[in-house]
Amino acid sequence: MKKKLLTALKKAKKEVKNDKFRYLLLILLFSFFVFLRFYDLENKSTFTWDQVDNAWAAKTIIDDGRLPLVGMQVRGATGFYIGPLYYYFITPFYYLTNLDPVAAGIIAGITAIFSFIIFAVIIRKLFSFNTALVSLFFLTFSWNLISIDRVQWPVNLIPPISLIIFFSPYKIIKGKEKYIILLSIATGVMFHIHFTAVLFPILILFCLPFFPRNRETLKYSLISILIFILFLVPSIANSILSQGSTERSMLAYLNNFYHGFHLKRFMQITGDALIEFNSISYFGYLKYLSWLVYPLFASVLWIKNKKRERIIVLLGAIWILVPWIVFSTYSGELTNYYFKMTMPIALMSISYLVTKVFESKKIILIMPLAIFLFYYAFAGLSKFVTVNHQGLKFYRERTMEKIDRGERIEFQMGVPDSYIYYIEVERKENVK
Repeated sequence: MKKKLLTALKKAKKEVKNDKFRYLLLILLFSFFVFLRFYDLENKSTFTWDQVDNAWAAKTIIDDGRLPLVGMQVRGATGFYIGPLYYYFITPFYYLTNLDPVAAGIIAGITAIFSFIIFAVIIRKLFSFNTALVSLFFLTFSWNLISIDRVQWPVNLIPPISLIIFFSPYKIIKGKEKYIILLSIATGVMFHIHFTAVLFPILILFCLPFFPRNRETLKYSLISILIFILFLVPSIANSILSQGSTERSMLAYLNNFYHGFHLKRFMQITGDALIEFNSISYFGYLKYLSWLVYPLFASVLWIKNKKRERIIVLLGAIWILVPWIVFSTYSGELTNYYFKMTMPIALMSISYLVTKVFESKKIILIMPLAIFLFYYAFAGLSKFVTVNHQGLKFYRERTMEKIDRGERIEFQMGVPDSYIYYIEVERKENVK
C-alpha cells in the first residue's frame, strides 16, 4: 500500500512538472472559486427558510441529543421526507461554530469545493484536462452558479452526486464492474438529499441493458443492493414507528398530481427540462441556442465512432430525457432544481464544444469566443460585487435590535429571528 502511494505521488509530481501551465490555470481558477464562495459570509450568505430549518435540526442533535430518522420535508406540508443524512453532515459545522448561523455559509462553501473537485476529476477522465479546465471556468464565474453555491441546502449536492452516478455506469459499461458499488453508494446518498432521487433508479434501469453480463456484475450487484438498503434503514424505521403514515402521504400526493403522459405537456416543459443549459449560458439572448447544445455535442462525439464517446452520448440522452418525461406526467408546479441532475450534462456539453473550438486553432473562431468568455467572467464578477444581498448580517442586526429593545421572540418555523434569538438569549440563559 505504501509503495503504491509513493508511486502515485511520484507520478503526480512528474505530471505537474511536465504540465505547469495548465496546473497553474487550475490553481488560479480554484483561488477565484474559493474567494467567490467564501468572501463576506455574513453579508452574502443566505439564511432563510431552509437554512433556518437545518440550523434547528443541528440544534436538536447537539443541544437536545435527539437523532432524527428523517430529513427535510418534501415540498411543504406533503407529509413525507427525505433521509436524515444531510442533517448529520451539517451538524459538525454547527458544533464547531457553537450553533452560530455563519455555519450555513461555511457549509455552502465546502459543498461548492466538493463540486469543484468532482467536476475537475470526472470531466478530465471522461474527456480531457482542457475540457475540465473549461468546465471549471464556467463553474467559477457563472453568476447563476455563484449565487446558487452561496445558498446552503442539500440541492447543491445534486449536480456532483449526479455526475458520480453518471460516471459509474460509464465505467461499468467499459468493463469496470466494481463501480456498481460506487453507483449504489451515490444513489443511496441521493435519497438523503432530495426527493428527485426517485429518478435515479429509473436512470439506472435504462443503463442496465448495456452492463456486462457476467459473474462479476452479479456479485457486485448483490453487494450494492445490501449497501443501498442500509441507506434506507432510517426511513424504514421511521415508517414502522409512524405506522406507514409517510407512505400514505406520499401515495396521496402522487394521486393528486399524476396525470399521465401527454405530448403537449412534454413540449410545454421544454424550457424547464433544458433550464440547466440556460443557467450556464446565463445571457437571455442565448436561451434558444442552448436547445442546440446537446444535439451538437452528441453529433460531434458520435462522428468519432468510438465506443467511449457513444457511451457518453447514450448516457447523456438518458439523463436528459428521463426527468423530462417523468415530470411531464406531473401536474404540480415545477421548480428549476427538479432538473438539477441534468446540470453535469449541460456543463460537460458546453465545455466540450468550447474546448473543440480552441483546439481547432482557427483564429476566426477563437477570437470571438475568447472575447465572449472574458465578458462572461467580467459579468459574473460585476454581478457578485454589485448585487445587494439580504444575508445573515441583515437578520442578525435586525434580531439584535429587537433584543436590545427587550422584545421576546417566540419560535416560528423558518424565521431567522427566532433561531438567532435562541442562540443569543435562550441558549445562554439555559447555560447559566
